[in-house]
Amino acid sequence: MKNIYLLLITAVVLSISSCTIEDHGNYDYVEVPKPVVENLDDEYSVLLGEKLTVTPTVSIEGKADFSFHWKVLLSNGYVESDGPTLTFSPTAEVGSWSAKLILTNNVNGAKYIYPFKINTTTIFSKGVMVLSNEGGVARLSFVKPDNSVMPRIYKTMNGKDLPNAPQQLVAANFWWGMQFYWILCGEGEDPGMKLDPNTLSVMRTVRENFVVPGTDQIKFGFQHQRSNGSALIGIINDKLAQTYALGYPLSDPYGMWGDGYLVKGDGNYKMGNSFIYVDYQYMYGYDENGKKLIRFGSDGSWVGDAYDVSTPPAGQTQAFDPKNMGMTKVLYMCLIGTTHFAFCQDAGGTVYEFQFSRVPAAKDIITPLIKRQFVGSSIVKSDSKWLSSVTNEFYISSGDKIYKYNRITQDLSALAANFSSEQITMMEFADDNTLLVGVQSGKIYFVDITLGVDGAIIPSKTINGIPGAPVDAYIRMN
Repeated sequence: MKNIYLLLITAVVLSISSCTIEDHGNYDYVEVPKPVVENLDDEYSVLLGEKLTVTPTVSIEGKADFSFHWKVLLSNGYVESDGPTLTFSPTAEVGSWSAKLILTNNVNGAKYIYPFKINTTTIFSKGVMVLSNEGGVARLSFVKPDNSVMPRIYKTMNGKDLPNAPQQLVAANFWWGMQFYWILCGEGEDPGMKLDPNTLSVMRTVRENFVVPGTDQIKFGFQHQRSNGSALIGIINDKLAQTYALGYPLSDPYGMWGDGYLVKGDGNYKMGNSFIYVDYQYMYGYDENGKKLIRFGSDGSWVGDAYDVSTPPAGQTQAFDPKNMGMTKVLYMCLIGTTHFAFCQDAGGTVYEFQFSRVPAAKDIITPLIKRQFVGSSIVKSDSKWLSSVTNEFYISSGDKIYKYNRITQDLSALAANFSSEQITMMEFADDNTLLVGVQSGKIYFVDITLGVDGAIIPSKTINGIPGAPVDAYIRMN
């Protein structure tokens, strides 16, 4: 029986191997022509409230019947439409959005995808937002890229004024775009507004930004933005105050003042209006009541003067006692490299320069380095503005002049910029090599401080027509 099966299998194999199989398929490659799409750019920009229309032209060799499908990916999902023309009218969201045209040849079913981007912007997306003081009233104006000014734009769009006594404009600009402005003022029961950066509508007031509402007076000092932009740490009612800085930056209570927002410390300290804050690491300020340096932890917790002071080498005296500095007011504090600076004024009005270093430990170790009378003491006024560069220069305004001070050589010299005898009311960095300077009449100057230039005004960038005296400004690039 086995032999019969073997014979049958052998016969089948032989018959298969002796067959000739003919393949009549066509293996010649024929290239299918692709459509040529014109009038479709890689990127478009459109203002909120305006309409973007895209009508590409499509051509192809041979027979074709095309259908068009458009997809724009916004934060809440795709917006889709059909037809040869895309009509896109953004109303609320500012950003850069992925989009694509899906082209289908209905003759053969072939699909072609063409990606592009749509940038939605507002008129406020690029330019300079300026906070100014017009007769005590806070004014918000916008300077367009051509230097034309939209004065009092907040009042124009909201029908009412901001609070009085403007102090600071804080811009929260994340890596994915602008989120809001804080306008902080010195007067009023509710002394500030949080504004949408694209419409300038009120997102909430200062009072509404407290997790636990209260009726206590709110007196703002300088507010520092933490690294992500939306959390603040600074001075309220002469004490250190901080907002919540844990969780998702765009969800409450992040960025709000909580129940324990004020760091009470020893209960008696008075925080000066300038301090050194290294993001989420440590902070030093000056207690104007205790006349001493005070420290705060990485989370803003009170440390006070619970730090150690190093002992000077044998034969040398201590430069100063950080726990008993004797100054009535701190004017400016900053960190350059590893050297900490404090410019303070005594009861007689003389300004002193203090320098110290810090070694982190269970208790910080402070090494006093220098105490000396500031060579520019006589030029310092009550409204002087201070800036420090990343190198060794300080810039101090005095009346209608700006002085540059080199902390190594102690050279003090006036910049060449001539502000026509007008009082300087604002001074900040536009970039590492340019100062942004506002004067009483409502002009804003860009001053070149590049090495070797000595502070020349850049005439083509001068802004005219700000209502009142500029107080603060933010240059917005997107």
